[in-house]
Amino acid sequence: MKTKLPVNDMSEVIPSVIHEVQNGDASAMEVYANLVTLERMIAEAKKEVLNYAIDERELLGKEDVIRAGYRISVVSTQRFTYDDPEIERHKALIKSREVLCKKAYQLDQNGQPMYDEDGVVITPATPKVTTTIKCERLPEDYHVVI
Repeated sequence: MKTKLPVNDMSEVIPSVIHEVQNGDASAMEVYANLVTLERMIAEAKKEVLNYAIDERELLGKEDVIRAGYRISVVSTQRFTYDDPEIERHKALIKSREVLCKKAYQLDQNGQPMYDEDGVVITPATPKVTTTIKCERLPEDYHVVI
């Protein structure tokens, strides 16, 4: 059984929809919300298929496996957790210093420096602002449209 996803169709539809938004022929917010829905559906589908794909790939041995223009391989990563009081102490020190730097930023906005317990000026934190759209899934029976 061979099942193909309409990837080629999507690679044509998505640029077309973007072009419509750029020309003012489609609602940017509606397209964005639909893309968020699509992204969530794809992420969920990938989670569902991942273990099957790993199993299938491992059955094929060490030779290169090419599917849909991708070389497929199984990769494992190793992560560590630390149960070390010294590490936790350092993390707490960093966190408290970050709080001081944020306060120093607020004072710096009013032209006031902030000093630590040794009389050394605390360097203000530098804010990084990211602007995006937040999409919250509403219940199916929600019918208000603006």
